Amino acid sequence: MKKQILTTLAFGLAVIVLLGGIKYMQFRAAIAQASANAMPPETVTTIMAGRSSWPESYSSIGTLAASRGVTLKAEEAGVVRQIFFESGQAVEAQQPLIELDVSVEEADLKGALAALERTRKDFERSRKLIDNKAISQSEFERSQTQLSEAQAAVESLRAKIARKKIVAPFGGKTGIRMVNVGQYLSAGDDLVPLYTLDPLFLNFSLPQRAVKDIAAGLAVKVTVDVFPDQEFDGKVTTVNPQINEVTRNLEIQATVPNPDGRLRPGMFSRVTVLLPKINEYVTIPSSSVYHLPYADTVFVVENSKDPSGKEFKTVRQQVVKLGPRRGNQAAIIEGLTPGEEVVTSGAFKLRPNVPIVVRNDLAPANDPAPQPMDS
Repeated sequence: MKKQILTTLAFGLAVIVLLGGIKYMQFRAAIAQASANAMPPETVTTIMAGRSSWPESYSSIGTLAASRGVTLKAEEAGVVRQIFFESGQAVEAQQPLIELDVSVEEADLKGALAALERTRKDFERSRKLIDNKAISQSEFERSQTQLSEAQAAVESLRAKIARKKIVAPFGGKTGIRMVNVGQYLSAGDDLVPLYTLDPLFLNFSLPQRAVKDIAAGLAVKVTVDVFPDQEFDGKVTTVNPQINEVTRNLEIQATVPNPDGRLRPGMFSRVTVLLPKINEYVTIPSSSVYHLPYADTVFVVENSKDPSGKEFKTVRQQVVKLGPRRGNQAAIIEGLTPGEEVVTSGAFKLRPNVPIVVRNDLAPANDPAPQPMDS
């Protein structure tokens, strides 16, 4: 009986050892299979965090305006006799532009001059006679008044003739001519626009909190969509002393040199006012920042080793404190040091310690002053 029990126990123990061996082999095979089916590394782009000097600034949008601009109008009615310019022509100050017919006024002027000469002679005779007391004082004063009236009539006709000769009040560039030779004009009819294109004014506004920082003389950088790769320099020339009661904005005007005439009045512009203070920041592309409900983070690239000792790149998630933004770049106030390599794209598919492969030929833009292109 005892022998039978021992045989049974030995058989049971053998079965347990056999099953354990089988299970062990199965576990080893599963581990090997899992190792063989490991997820491939994630492809990302990276950049080295750098240090940049950023001047404090305010950004806004504005509109370019001519420093001097008018639409010339006819001051007197008449028929256009001569035109001395072409549309779009550059003209000098006091250059003749349009002349109306003045034949009637010139004829009237001849008569007025003759009348003036006659009344002057009468006045000279009256003055001699009054000296000899041959006429009364009232007669002398009457001749004096007639002379003044004759002189005023001549001056009036000369002024009327002058008003029919339109000249450029200042140097600039003409617009599209609105009249033709032989056309009858009424007083007040439009003739031609005239603009001074160098320099131009840039009118824009900033929130009232900028009033403590903005003053005449500050440098501005101006960009327009027409020339996306060029910045134009200017200076703040006027700051409105009153805050707009409706918008609570500060109205500002800058002057922008335009010697080549590339800028035109009415253009939509983006303007940056540069303040004297310079700040040092650690900067990275804005695409590097991964926004979470509790914090802003970046993925920092690190070197690691697998169990076999083979090196590979991985990432750790780092909480950062953001500063100002400038174009495609973001400033980091805390949490990152210059020289650390951070992920710039592909962060949405990462988690700490995931292996990565760097492909920087796909890197996103990192421009402090990007220029959007029209689609």
